[in-house]
Amino acid sequence: LNNRTPPHRKVNEAFEKNTVFVPLQRGQAGLLYIYEFNLNAPAASLMHGPVSLASEATATRLTPFGCALTSGGHLWVCIFNRNLVIEIDLRSGEVLNEVEVLAPNDVCVDPLRESVVYVAGGSSTFCCCCTLTNAARGQIWKIEKRRNGKASSRRVMRGVTTLAGIEKLGQKLYASQLYDLFSFFPTRWCKSRRVDWKGKDNTGKRSVVWLADNIQKFDDKRLVIPAYRVLRTGATCCLRCRCFATCGNCLAQALTCALQGETCAEAFSDPEVALEFSINDTDDPLRLFILNTATGNADHFAVDLVAARKMESTSERQYFFDSNVTNIARCGDRLVCINFQQTRVLLLDVAPFERMLNPVGSGPRAPGASRV
Repeated sequence: LNNRTPPHRKVNEAFEKNTVFVPLQRGQAGLLYIYEFNLNAPAASLMHGPVSLASEATATRLTPFGCALTSGGHLWVCIFNRNLVIEIDLRSGEVLNEVEVLAPNDVCVDPLRESVVYVAGGSSTFCCCCTLTNAARGQIWKIEKRRNGKASSRRVMRGVTTLAGIEKLGQKLYASQLYDLFSFFPTRWCKSRRVDWKGKDNTGKRSVVWLADNIQKFDDKRLVIPAYRVLRTGATCCLRCRCFATCGNCLAQALTCALQGETCAEAFSDPEVALEFSINDTDDPLRLFILNTATGNADHFAVDLVAARKMESTSERQYFFDSNVTNIARCGDRLVCINFQQTRVLLLDVAPFERMLNPVGSGPRAPGASRV
């Protein structure tokens, strides 16, 4: 899910600011398709697909995760289960680059140099005649395109836990590892991390932690991040322990092997786990937070989708938009929300959020303060 119209560049007419591009896995073969929809249109339309990759062995069962769009119309897509990040020319549908990155979850384009993208990914180890690809042993990767158009990757940070989102504002790179969000300067030799958000609920439920997912730009100084679920504070200790999270992920991969009939080599080289271990439908509110990178303030918001459903004519559960949103992107005056288990997207008006972020007559808040 992405839309990008940098104010310092002339917008290409083929990629209007009110158009959203969505990569989808479709059909039993799991082929990759690119859909587009205008915010004023009632439905999305097929743009390209199935997208062809270089190797037929990796052209099926493609699970797209995060993506990022350049101002020239090149879409970078994380293919999580194939350990690939691919670059697609949206004009032709041609795949320009296929770069190996372990367990890629999210990708962002450097606004200062669009030939560079950063990826929130994982790592791998060799054990018992198998390659173990594990998203819980997080690493950040840099992909750079050379003058001949070919791209290659290198690691810029390791030693973190499960990475869910990444975005660059100015010189700083921001990354979410579920229970917190940190930033650093990727071009400096010393890449010390600063924690900008610690995941606490701050709504009176002090024992609850919000889990952050993909990161997107809200405006020139703010980031918007969905919290796809909440956990008790005690449970997040398991996520903070890199060894425990890695072992837990390996166990989920082993159970996926048993459920889906894969070989051990296939199960452990593929970081994706079965949906049985993923999030389930819930009547909880849609949670998101907007981080002001200049002040360090985080504003937490909850949207009651149960009340919104009363306005819908259908009573079938499968058509309800669930609160487990993993990706939010701002497109014009709308926030476009995606839940990968739903067949629809949710559009939220930006105006109420901006009124709360900039209330008339409000004084400055202390850095790190949070409001709901």
